[in-house]
Amino acid sequence: MACAAGAVAILAAGLPVHHTEQGPAWHTAMTVQAAGASLNDVVATGARQAWAVGSSAAGQPVVYRWDGTRWQQAARPGPGSAAASVAASSPGNVWVSLAGAAALEHWNGHAWSRTGFGAPGRVDISGLTTTGRKNVWTFTYDSKTRKETAFHYNGRKWRGTRLPVSMGSGGSVRLASATSRHNVWAWGYDQRRGRWVSLHFNGRKWRVIGLPAGLLPAGRTVLPEQMLARSRKNVWGTVYAASGSTRGPVVLVHWNGHHWRRVTRGLPAGGLAGPMAPDGHGGLWLAAMRPGGAGYLAHYRHGHWYEAAVPAAAVSVSALAHIPGTSWLWGAATAGTSPGSSRGSVIMRYS
Repeated sequence: MACAAGAVAILAAGLPVHHTEQGPAWHTAMTVQAAGASLNDVVATGARQAWAVGSSAAGQPVVYRWDGTRWQQAARPGPGSAAASVAASSPGNVWVSLAGAAALEHWNGHAWSRTGFGAPGRVDISGLTTTGRKNVWTFTYDSKTRKETAFHYNGRKWRGTRLPVSMGSGGSVRLASATSRHNVWAWGYDQRRGRWVSLHFNGRKWRVIGLPAGLLPAGRTVLPEQMLARSRKNVWGTVYAASGSTRGPVVLVHWNGHHWRRVTRGLPAGGLAGPMAPDGHGGLWLAAMRPGGAGYLAHYRHGHWYEAAVPAAAVSVSALAHIPGTSWLWGAATAGTSPGSSRGSVIMRYS
């Protein structure tokens, strides 16, 4: 714990980036060569089990599965416009949220099942996280009633609790993260005060925790991108510094058990681009972009920031996931020749 606390202190203080990642590298593991196809999220439960989800060129949900040797598309039930996110804790506890369907699909290691949470088109799923078969959380927003509900699955049934604030208009699928049933974090929007806040569930009740004043430059507003909980006193978040309808640069924030603090010094050249994942040793991987728009990956470890190149086919990273028990990661990205172009999708691996 002392090492982790020291790493957080060093990161908050900041160090300049003058390092290039040595040794392991990111490479392409699979390419989906179809313009319009996209991958939205990726998760791993071990070296021999991973899942990536998104939509096909025809706009249908797609799920890919890594079996330790290769990626293959997995058959799945039911309609939907896209597989928006995936969460898993083991090969027999995999959950996929479906955009436009107000539903989750569950893989128990043998077969798929489907759970609906309301009327498609009216109810949206705005968060999904799990730490085990008896601890699954999903968050739904009803556009008619404007109610946000946190649903918890205990291994037998779902129970819903209305949240004090909304999560429904964030536009991200990674708004929630948990380390246990007693430590669940999410981004929320306080409609009465017109501002984004964080939410924490301690096993008994939800608490609203505000963000510090002056978090963003003048004229910018917070638009959350991802929540990543590592412990009660170690939570990371990324937010966009939005201006009007434009999403600006990504800001990295950290919760130390008492308050949120913006990481301001020593950040990668250019700016952060959103997705992040732990590296398995107390550090972080984050997608980043150079001043000219070229993408790369920023790795914080042992008090320093390092830069790593993305595979040549990947132009926009959409998700990152740590492989438990290793120092490796999976990533999902848009395939193309330049930012804004799309020739399909890429699953990439750091190893």
